[in-house]
Amino acid sequence: KVTPVLQKIKVRYEAYIKWMETLEDHCTIHTGFYPQGYKTYLSYCFLLFTDYEKSVKSLFSLFPTTPFIMEVDSQLLVFVNVSSSDFKRKLFCLIYDMKRKQMIRRFRQAAVLFHFYGRR
Repeated sequence: KVTPVLQKIKVRYEAYIKWMETLEDHCTIHTGFYPQGYKTYLSYCFLLFTDYEKSVKSLFSLFPTTPFIMEVDSQLLVFVNVSSSDFKRKLFCLIYDMKRKQMIRRFRQAAVLFHFYGRR
């Protein structure tokens, strides 16, 4: 329930509803492809330091799920989804191979946790 939170932060429910109705006007909505259903995938985020942005983007576009790739200053922020621990291992091997072959200079990684909050 949203009402106890709104009461705690002293926001009127009407103001919250008005804001929720305009949320899509202020956000970007991404639609992805997940052949086995979204809930069967693990999401990972990589910040890649590279001089080969086009090649890196091309490589991640070959994944069976939709990657989300954003340019952040001179790095690429890549969100990618894998369906099993075997694919997870292959993903990390790919990242380390890219580093070994100097396609990327360095990287940072994170597992992504999503929580849907809103109208269903």
